[in-house]
Amino acid sequence: MHVVKGTGLVAVAAALLVIAACEQPNAINPQKAGAVTRTGGTPEGWVGCDAGGKFTGGGRVDPEGVGKVTFGFNIHAEACDSGAIKGQLQVVYHATQTLIHSETMEHFASFPSDKGGSCAEWDGTARMKDVFAGSGWSDHHYFIQVCDNGEPGHGTDTFMFTIDNAGDGTHNNVMTTTLTGGNIQAHKS
Repeated sequence: MHVVKGTGLVAVAAALLVIAACEQPNAINPQKAGAVTRTGGTPEGWVGCDAGGKFTGGGRVDPEGVGKVTFGFNIHAEACDSGAIKGQLQVVYHATQTLIHSETMEHFASFPSDKGGSCAEWDGTARMKDVFAGSGWSDHHYFIQVCDNGEPGHGTDTFMFTIDNAGDGTHNNVMTTTLTGGNIQAHKS
């Protein structure tokens, strides 16, 4: 296992959650990435992905009303028109034992953060299971935005994650939140 310098035990724990939380292996099917217009979080008027990028990360956020949320991900998009987006995403809501694992990663875009770092966003389909509720796996659309704002990642980097048609609509959404542990790393292409 390769651990990015500065990620520490939180990232290792997030990676272990990725392995432990999945009931079956899940291969990511590359999806055609196209230009997407986003208004939430990206610079106004900005239109998605004119170049590829690679981001990795793992950590913890503690949003008010949601509680402890851990995550781990890696994503690599060679270029928007290549159609090749590879990676995995795992999110765990500890208060409700809600497990979320990506099935697809689509519409990758990267852009400068307002804090001088680099951000990435993408969406796709994910499997979700609420262990406490006793539910089985169900498919949902998700949107994620991560920002690498410097080192160390905790207290600096940000994480946002929303999932459609899940729970009460607020409980399963993490609006832009600063990491309380871990690191997000933008890699040079």
